[in-house]
Amino acid sequence: MDDYQLSGDFCPECGSLIQWADCTEQHCDDGYIRLHELAPDWYDEDDLEVCNSCHGTGIREWCSNCGCNYSSYLASLARLAFGGEANADG
Repeated sequence: MDDYQLSGDFCPECGSLIQWADCTEQHCDDGYIRLHELAPDWYDEDDLEVCNSCHGTGIREWCSNCGCNYSSYLASLARLAFGGEANADG
């Protein structure tokens, strides 16, 4: 990965430092997909969808040691905290 930084957080799987970089999902804009840009005939200009890659944060976080997707891990914790299913996105 290029242009990554260490976050200061530790991997829940192996304890290594977590790395992060800006989300590179093609249509992600600060964590959200502007649906109107993808299909203007179907969506209003203010219709947004949370990016599946960064889960609305605008950054991707991962462990370079074990490959843990830390962004998905944090999103799962948030879903559990608010009454959702932990692994809704796989």
